[in-house]
Amino acid sequence: MQPQDFRLMRESIELAATLGSKVVVLHPGRINGKHELAFTSMISNLKELATQAANYGVMLGLENKEGTDHTNLCCQAEELVDAVEAVNSDNLKITLDIGHANLACRGNSEKLRTFAKVVAPYVVHMHDNGGRMDQ
Repeated sequence: MQPQDFRLMRESIELAATLGSKVVVLHPGRINGKHELAFTSMISNLKELATQAANYGVMLGLENKEGTDHTNLCCQAEELVDAVEAVNSDNLKITLDIGHANLACRGNSEKLRTFAKVVAPYVVHMHDNGGRMDQ
């Protein structure tokens, strides 16, 4: 993230606290080059943001992406959980987007149930974009 991105996120976290919001939803990063490097960079950024969230008493919800774009991080349940566990903060959990999970599971209801079971212990917020890719 660029410094201006951190400033905007910090302002969003502060505003959420001022408004009494309990959760700020974050999208994971994108893969620009090597997957491992992008994931490591995302973890570093999330640690900093989780510290900011803790300072304001706000929870961050890392949202799963839809898997229709190969450059998205955290399309699979296991990677989403790995990210939350790597950050190891009480202020970072998961926002489960059912529509995104359905797209990532290609409409397979058994895979979707498995996805939900894997992330369930970490879910702090749910969202359903209706399976649309434009949200």
